[in-house]
Amino acid sequence: METKIFLIIFFGASFSYGLVAVLNPTWAWMHGFRTSKVREPNQADLLMTKVMGVFLILLMIVILVVVVTNFKILR
Repeated sequence: METKIFLIIFFGASFSYGLVAVLNPTWAWMHGFRTSKVREPNQADLLMTKVMGVFLILLMIVILVVVVTNFKILR
């Protein structure tokens, strides 16, 4: 039971941060490492934040599919 709860929270948090990075990259970039961001993000920063968000979303989907189809921990 604890495994299910952990996986749901982990996948949900990672997926939601990926969505935030894609939909609002300026906010995600500014709040990623709060102490080190003293300037406004440029286009390259925003592009890499979006790429990271898409990668995170795809990675979470692939991991979730592998876990659900190959392991019996969610049954």
